[in-house]
Amino acid sequence: MKTPLRLLVYLFLVNVITAQTNKLCTSKVVVVEDLNTIDKCKVINSKLDTKDKPERQIFLRLSHVNRRFLRVRKPVDDASIIEAKEAVKAISELDANGLKITTKPTVSNNKIVAKKLSTSVFKLTEVDFIPVFESCEGIKDISILICFKTQIGKHIQDNFEYPLEALDNNITGKVTVQFLFDKNGTIKVEKVIDENQEKILGDYSKELILRLPKFTPAKKNGISVPLSYELSLDFSL
Repeated sequence: MKTPLRLLVYLFLVNVITAQTNKLCTSKVVVVEDLNTIDKCKVINSKLDTKDKPERQIFLRLSHVNRRFLRVRKPVDDASIIEAKEAVKAISELDANGLKITTKPTVSNNKIVAKKLSTSVFKLTEVDFIPVFESCEGIKDISILICFKTQIGKHIQDNFEYPLEALDNNITGKVTVQFLFDKNGTIKVEKVIDENQEKILGDYSKELILRLPKFTPAKKNGISVPLSYELSLDFSL
């Protein structure tokens, strides 16, 4: 009896997963982790009845996110390593005559560091705190990253309408938008790459990104800094 029961459970789970995948792939906006998902969804959609197929949709791929910056590194307890580091630090604090250097950081030096940070452009893995949308404030740890990605996907979902000109001319294709979350809390589009080079989908993608909701800038060493990000949008009919 166990074997038939296991088979029934297995078939039930397969049906549930398949149904969930089909639902995801037929959404107006499909947020994907990799390009393979786009191909899988297109295959699924091609097998659906006409009434179940989405008339038009967009596949949205967010920048690849390395979660290392969210992990707390374990302190090194090896006494010999700590002793060696202290020795190196002590030597580095001596001048040419063997006297200890007593210079302290000045206000002007701090301003130089702050200016350098605020004018440099960082990646998601290089900052202490990622940009935070208003709806994500108060969330911590890995959940803030999930909320960040979810809000971008939700914004596209709520605002996406296939451009009429592209629809009339049966234009599809992939658009990549490279943009900044700047230090003042605004979006700046740096580059738009449209594989069709017809500008219709590219201009529409740029407009979508520029309408992203208000956010708190990324921070590094307590200073607001610009952060670069990239979205790939695959328009499909």
